[in-house]
Amino acid sequence: MNLFDLIGTNCYWLRKDAGLTQEEVAARMGVSHSHYSAIENGRQNLTFGTFDRLYKALGVRPAALFDEGRPPKPMRASPSPRTK
Repeated sequence: MNLFDLIGTNCYWLRKDAGLTQEEVAARMGVSHSHYSAIENGRQNLTFGTFDRLYKALGVRPAALFDEGRPPKPMRASPSPRTK
């Protein structure tokens, strides 16, 4: 797992543990929902400023985002094909 995936996985579990939605974390950080979603999915590089807002929005210590002991995020089910 690369660093971005590790941080994203921890964001997912920490957010779930806190009972927050992606929209709520994004609002606390002052970023768009799509920006936060990209962080959580390991597709967004983080500046130190964004990292600072991220751990504070989740209400955790910075080291919590580097915890390698959490399970992978559950895979999202593929949408079923549309039938006509």
